[in-house]
Amino acid sequence: MSFFHSTGVHFDDAAQLDGFGRLRTSNPVTLHQSKQLYDKLPLIYDDQEVSGTGTSSTYNAAQSSTTIAVSNLTAGRRVRQTFERFNYQPGKSQLVMCTLLMGAGATGIIKRVGFFTDNNGIFLERNGATAVNLVVRTSTSGSPSDANSVAQASWNIDTFDGSGGPGNPSKVLLDLTKVQLFFIDFAWLGTSRVRCGFVINGILYYAHQFFSANVGTLAYMANPNLPIRYEISNSGAGPVASLVHICATVSSEAGSPIPGVFRSADNGITTLVILNNSNIFCPIAIRINPGDVRGNLNPHHIEVMCTTNSAFRWCLLLNPTVTGTAFSWNTITNSIVEFATPTNATTISGGMQVISGYSPAGANSPSVGMDIGDVMMGANIAGVPDVVAVGVQKITGTVEQYLAAIHWEETI
Repeated sequence: MSFFHSTGVHFDDAAQLDGFGRLRTSNPVTLHQSKQLYDKLPLIYDDQEVSGTGTSSTYNAAQSSTTIAVSNLTAGRRVRQTFERFNYQPGKSQLVMCTLLMGAGATGIIKRVGFFTDNNGIFLERNGATAVNLVVRTSTSGSPSDANSVAQASWNIDTFDGSGGPGNPSKVLLDLTKVQLFFIDFAWLGTSRVRCGFVINGILYYAHQFFSANVGTLAYMANPNLPIRYEISNSGAGPVASLVHICATVSSEAGSPIPGVFRSADNGITTLVILNNSNIFCPIAIRINPGDVRGNLNPHHIEVMCTTNSAFRWCLLLNPTVTGTAFSWNTITNSIVEFATPTNATTISGGMQVISGYSPAGANSPSVGMDIGDVMMGANIAGVPDVVAVGVQKITGTVEQYLAAIHWEETI
């Protein structure tokens, strides 16, 4: 009789394990990818001078990148940030990768790259002439704090000082004047660990890990649904300086995205009576509630009908210009979404046309029902949410009447 003894296979706690200690396989689910092959992606990234003066943002076609910069001895801060906040899925490791060129440090200059906002997040920071830090920002106390900042010399996995000693197992000397691929993986559930590192020659090298379970008394950050962000600031004492944003991605490292809640809004039975002109009127619009921009909103389907049976053009516009009476927003119970049903005192124009089409005249003409694909809505750097608005434009007839509905998926 033969006896077989099974031997457990042990993997060291390194890059082959995800944020929950599970063996990594090649099946990440992409939540976001942004490569700048043709422009600086104005529909994906908000790009603003958020304070001061003298900042700039320049697209580099030959390098597929955008350079944000500050001016000599001029106080100013420039930020590039995705409109979308990427939904964290509890129980799954989230992986964020950002490519960048930070350049040399300088007195009065701060550069940051990572997964963060003004209130929460995780990022690589070059602060002043020499300091390089990894930071977990949190607002769990009621106001944002960067107290959980660790200097390069104190990174607990690899200091990247090139010494090859016990604190530098990679033997790599980190040079931020060269392009880098910075990555973060984290588990949240309010408390878990965060790891940060760099991909060098195709190998993931961890630099530092932050622990909170059995350590802290609060969640390590208030919100895990965060945007990709690149920022540079000059205190007013610094020289000309720049930060190059190249490419970024966010992935969930297991399974598939968790479906959200499906909701809808419509005009009820009260028609929008439009005027006898060629303007675009808006029967219905939606946005994320400004107090809930941490969530995600994905419109899926619209329906439009003319109850007076005239031919019309319809469209869906992202962030249109509103002329006349401003939208009046209505909240929805247990939803992050608000909706508006303007009157004919409001018209819309401009913005990005997501989808459009025509409906013929006639009593037998059906209402328009159209799947609109994935239109992920978010908010700008200041927290002002995106708006999507249904537009109707009369082709025949005089004063006509319309009803519309929007269906969406929301996640928190």
